[in-house]
Amino acid sequence: MTNSEKIKFKELLKKECCFVLKKRSINSNSAMQDSQESANNQEKSSAGDKYETSRAMGQIDRDMYAYQLLEAEKDMNIITNLEIDKINQVIKPGSVFEINSQLIFVAIGLGTILVNNISVLVISYKSPLYEQLKFKSVGDLVFFKNENHQIETIF
Repeated sequence: MTNSEKIKFKELLKKECCFVLKKRSINSNSAMQDSQESANNQEKSSAGDKYETSRAMGQIDRDMYAYQLLEAEKDMNIITNLEIDKINQVIKPGSVFEINSQLIFVAIGLGTILVNNISVLVISYKSPLYEQLKFKSVGDLVFFKNENHQIETIF
């Protein structure tokens, strides 16, 4: 890949991460609204404890989805501000690197995504794996998947 192709690839990665986060936000918001509506619509019965328990469970669900929505928004902010317009010489947030034929993108913890039919592992800049890899360069050895591997490329 040329340098401009590498930067375009990082742009596509960033776009796909934003798409995943947008879907996560929409799903969390919808589930939060449904939980709130469910809690609000619980009818009072002669068994008052059952009514209160159902409302409380609905509120707990709503709070859980609100937290997920907040986390997705924080992650979107991180992705949006990620510098991807440079070819990096060392591993840092916004870098794509390859170990053992596995491409890894340092951003937020999303797991594996597919971009142009290429599987890319998206890891958090807060992850233990990144802590082990940060500021490493091409040719450095790193312990990954229970083996030592050499960093093959960084961009």
